[in-house]
Amino acid sequence: MPTLKILGTGSSTPTLLRCPSAISVVFPHKHILIDCGENTQIQMLKHNVKASKLDMILISHLHPDHYLGLFSLLNSLNVNHRTKTLQLFAPADLLDLLRLNFKVSQAILNYHIDFQALPDEKEEIFYEDEWITIENMQMQHRIKPCNGFLIQEKQTRRNIYETKLPNNTPPQTYIDLKNGLDIQDENGNVLYKAEEYTYFPPKIKLAFFADTKYLPHLADKIKNAHILYHEATFEDALEEKAKNTFHSTTKHAGMLAKNANVEKLIISHFSARYRSLDFLLEETKSIFPNSYLAIEGEEICL
Repeated sequence: MPTLKILGTGSSTPTLLRCPSAISVVFPHKHILIDCGENTQIQMLKHNVKASKLDMILISHLHPDHYLGLFSLLNSLNVNHRTKTLQLFAPADLLDLLRLNFKVSQAILNYHIDFQALPDEKEEIFYEDEWITIENMQMQHRIKPCNGFLIQEKQTRRNIYETKLPNNTPPQTYIDLKNGLDIQDENGNVLYKAEEYTYFPPKIKLAFFADTKYLPHLADKIKNAHILYHEATFEDALEEKAKNTFHSTTKHAGMLAKNANVEKLIISHFSARYRSLDFLLEETKSIFPNSYLAIEGEEICL
C-alpha cells in the first residue's frame, strides 16, 4: 500500500521547530519526493527515508524553501555512487540553476537526471505508467509557475477474499485469481470464479497543494481524494495577509476539503510566527472535522 512520510512543514522563514517543505510518497513501484527544501536530506536520514530508493522528484515552484535542498541531495546521491536514472519534474528555470551549480562545483554525475519541465499555465497528466498518473494543478502564488500535484492510482490487480479460500490453496491459484483468471479443475470445471473470490480495492487519490491562495474551483478536480495535503500558512484572523501574500488560511483549507468531500485533510506550511499549532488545527476542524496537522516524521499508510 502507498505510504506518505512528512519531512518538512515550515514556511519560508527558518525555525528550530520546523523544516522547509518536503514530502515522501512511496508506492510499491515508485518512490517520489515532493519538494526539497533546505535540510531535506537530513530529515530523510532522521526519519528513515532512503535517498538511494528515490525514483522521482517533483518541485512545485522556485521559492527557496521548496528547492534549496535539492543541490546537496543530488550531490550526495553522486557521492554514494548512484547509477540509476533520476526523474526530475520542475519549472523550466530550474534547469539553468542545476547547470550553473554543476558548472561552478565542477561536478560530474555518475547517474543521469531525466529533467522534464512541468506544464506552464496549463494542467495535464505529465507522468503516467502502468500503476499511476500524476497531473499538475495550477496554483496562484506570487511566483509563476507554481504547481500542485494530483497523484492517482490506476485500477490494476485484484485483491483476494482470503477467508473464502481453503488454507491449503496453492500460491499459483492466488496469482491467477488476482490476474482475473477463473480456476478450473483438470476436467475444465470452474472451481473458483475470479469475480467471486476477488475485488478491486479503492484507487488511491492524493492531492498536494503548494503555496497558493484559496482555489475553490479545484474542488471538482480533487473530488473524493483520500488525502488533501494543503497549506495553512495563516490563522483565519489573518485572512487579509494571506490574500496579499497569496497564501491560504486554516479555514480556506477546511472549506476546500469540505467542498471536495475528501477523506482526510492534512494542513502544513506553517508560518514561523506560530510555536504551538493546536489552535490552527481547531480552526480547521471547525470547518472540516477530519483534519490533522502535518507532523514531521509521521508516516501515513493508505
